[in-house]
Amino acid sequence: MDIKGFWKVKEIQTFGDDGLCWKTSQQIIDDPEIDDDAKSLITSRYVFDDDGFFRILSKMPEGATQEQIDSAVAAGKIEVKDGMLVTAKKQWKEENGQLYMNSWIKGELMGQEMPPWEPIAVDGDAIIISVIVGIKLVRE
Repeated sequence: MDIKGFWKVKEIQTFGDDGLCWKTSQQIIDDPEIDDDAKSLITSRYVFDDDGFFRILSKMPEGATQEQIDSAVAAGKIEVKDGMLVTAKKQWKEENGQLYMNSWIKGELMGQEMPPWEPIAVDGDAIIISVIVGIKLVRE
């Protein structure tokens, strides 16, 4: 599967009365129990770039001037893509037909060394990634 390009949220994993469940973007937006940080995942854009990086793009902070943004970019404090703030950046790769994302997590679990590369699951026209919570993405 060619994952290069822009994606949007289809569903997000949340904890409900019955445990872990998937909720659509609209269910997330309409749920008063879900905090604004989780809701911001809905309005973000997701891109798998040719340079081997996956980026989450978010709206610029309100009140930020172009001069402040340009200064922060020049100082290497932030990255901007398509006029949006890059809020997360991870490596991705395809190996033997399987897609992977670098979790940057290192360590052991039950005596077994955990590889930092996590598989990206394909679910029909969607892909499932883990960014703190499970996110199911579909093409924009």
